Amino acid sequence: MKYLPPKGTQDIWDKKFYSYDNIAKTITKVTEQYGFRQIRTPGFEPIEILAKNAGAEVTSQIYTFEDKGGRPFGIKSDITPAVARFIVGNGKSIPKPIKISCYDRVYRYERPQSGRNREITQINAELFGIKSGLVDAELLACFLQCYTNLGLSSVNIEIGYRPFLEEYIRIAGFKEDQILPVIRLIDKKEKIGDECFVEEIVACGANQTMVENIKQLTNIRGNLKPTVNKMKILAGNNAKLQYYANQLEELTKNLKLYSVDKNFRINLGLARGSDYYTGIIFEAKIPNSSYGSIGGGGRYDNLVTEYGGNNTPAVGFSIGVDRIYLVLEELKIDNTQNYPTVDYYLVSESDSATMSNMISYAQKLRAKGKNVEINLLGVNLSEQLQTAKLMNSRKVAIFKKVNNKENKAILINLNENSEQIIDTTVEPTQ
Repeated sequence: MKYLPPKGTQDIWDKKFYSYDNIAKTITKVTEQYGFRQIRTPGFEPIEILAKNAGAEVTSQIYTFEDKGGRPFGIKSDITPAVARFIVGNGKSIPKPIKISCYDRVYRYERPQSGRNREITQINAELFGIKSGLVDAELLACFLQCYTNLGLSSVNIEIGYRPFLEEYIRIAGFKEDQILPVIRLIDKKEKIGDECFVEEIVACGANQTMVENIKQLTNIRGNLKPTVNKMKILAGNNAKLQYYANQLEELTKNLKLYSVDKNFRINLGLARGSDYYTGIIFEAKIPNSSYGSIGGGGRYDNLVTEYGGNNTPAVGFSIGVDRIYLVLEELKIDNTQNYPTVDYYLVSESDSATMSNMISYAQKLRAKGKNVEINLLGVNLSEQLQTAKLMNSRKVAIFKKVNNKENKAILINLNENSEQIIDTTVEPTQ
């Protein structure tokens, strides 16, 4: 029987592991520069924590189980609910704003596809306690820098405004119980295509005028200032829509303060799947990449209250490490800077005295912080040297009697194509 990882999961090993690790460390370093501190929450939560305001589609993807006491739990499908739960229990004693970052794996039962497995590795950064356009701009500047530090300076970040979307759908003629289904359809519009989108929105109760109004909304996108102007024209005399347009205009001005506005676009048709968003929403994409969104987030001011906490505004983002890895690979961007190299490969003849001398010297090198491989197979010198070459070892030390002395070795510097005799009883200095 051939044992494989469960469907939708993967074994991450060797260079791929270190690439994932480098992505995570790069992003985490950026979040720490912006004042975020790390948290690790449990791998499973009570089902009501994970399912609250997650939306029907996300809720249906949660892996659920009952513990031995019959209590319902879910394996973590999203990082934000657990962080919100933490804020409810601990937020009073932490100075505001509370900035929390988390590097974790989450699990969703959905159809696996390229860059989207059932086990998802992601990094979140979430800011609690302040509501303002400046805070949103601060978080978005951090979000952008995560990508630029990874070498993805061509990233485009689309911004939408969830309240504007909801209110526009409402005044377009849809009933209250139709708004969320329409938003979910808008969220899937690019995946299902225009024809299917129109068919499904008509099935939600839309007439031709309503369909045209929604299509007009979803087609408004582009650079910040001109698109805000189009947004204001679309808002007309509706006071709520004009207020939301002004909020987004304030954000665009703050992005300019951070000198990051050139990487941002407005997309009024941006929806995102979760139901808890209350303000800006955003997604990051790489032009001409085949992997779609590589991160996103938004404002969710009511989530902490939903979990029984005090009124606590919140905004945050999530970056998918799995897709970042694939995009870096697609763009041929080297991401293995922290891959451990072999500093020394020690080879030896098989007699006990020479082996003892080799092992003793290996430990001296390791005590100096060097990465050392030694001959553990007992194969001949030629095969050992071939293995050292395959491992791209920087230096090779050959342990055999040199000038009839057992405490000498031939050190070969492969980078410089040179060799020297070393005394292995002396502490290594290089």
